Amino acid sequence: MVCYTIGHSTRNLNKFITILEEYRIDYVIDIRSKAITSNKYTKKFNRGELENKLKENKIKYFYLGKELGEIRKDGIGLDEKINVDFDKVIECNLFKKGIHQIIQMLRERQRVVLMCSERNPLNCHRSILVGYALSRKGIFVDHIIDENVSKSQSRIEEEIFLTYEPILKNELVKISMQDILNSTEYDDVSPKDSKRKIIEYGYNMKWKEIISKICLKA
Repeated sequence: MVCYTIGHSTRNLNKFITILEEYRIDYVIDIRSKAITSNKYTKKFNRGELENKLKENKIKYFYLGKELGEIRKDGIGLDEKINVDFDKVIECNLFKKGIHQIIQMLRERQRVVLMCSERNPLNCHRSILVGYALSRKGIFVDHIIDENVSKSQSRIEEEIFLTYEPILKNELVKISMQDILNSTEYDDVSPKDSKRKIIEYGYNMKWKEIISKICLKA
């Protein structure tokens, strides 16, 4: 099963629709915490206007910002001290409910795109949070950049590794040494395992960066 994502950014609305048609999208799932903005460059993507435009083009709109939005109304993931806990967000019931709804739609053979505002998926919770959760459920997540241009979640993970491996070098050594100490056979310790752990750490760090920027804008 494939789940697409897209960031509307400041795109032309008609161009946005053209991209959706190119990918034969049935449903746009809005995962923005705030679906209304006064920004003159993006207000054309306000919930009401967008929903009407999609309807004109026979594309359905569904809002899951409460379940899967970047600002956690359940109090998990963001507090007054910007104390971010990536794992708790992933494991909270409201978030799981949203992920379940998406998977159910995919099982019904709907072509679904998750929409947020950030154009670059690496800088958006649609890849760092939602894409992570879906990929761990066996869903192939494909992030639409433009017509005929996309990045898979695996590509996002490679970018995460390249970004955070230099920062986490010392931590990587500690992880590898601990793996060796815990392993009964030296050959059990795989470079792939170390890379996977760096990527997992990277997801956590990127989530903190995203949520910190949201707090600065608030």
